[in-house]
Amino acid sequence: LRFATSSSPPTGYFVLHRLFLHVCDLWPSLRSAADETLAAFSASDEQRTKSETPWLAYILQLLTVSNVGWEHVKAQFVEEVLARTVQFTRASYPNYHPTDPDAEEPEPQERKQAASEWE
Repeated sequence: LRFATSSSPPTGYFVLHRLFLHVCDLWPSLRSAADETLAAFSASDEQRTKSETPWLAYILQLLTVSNVGWEHVKAQFVEEVLARTVQFTRASYPNYHPTDPDAEEPEPQERKQAASEWE
């Protein structure tokens, strides 16, 4: 039997996910551990460090089997993703600098000075 290349990865993911759900049904303490991990991630800056949560995709996997919903971790997750990827954004867009949307428009000379600080 041959499968199209595009259908194999999703099929593998869904089989693995069903196994994860089955294991959580067999051992409810695993789902409780997922709930506790997500609650700690959401509640504490220290739990969002790279040493405590080196792989953010792990949080997404835990969400698929836990009783904790996306709404409980969304803000912290997005904040952490942005914090971890800022170094790549900066390298890709060297002339980018954040602005305050409420700030008054700087004078042309101030813009040149601010731009030279980023170089």
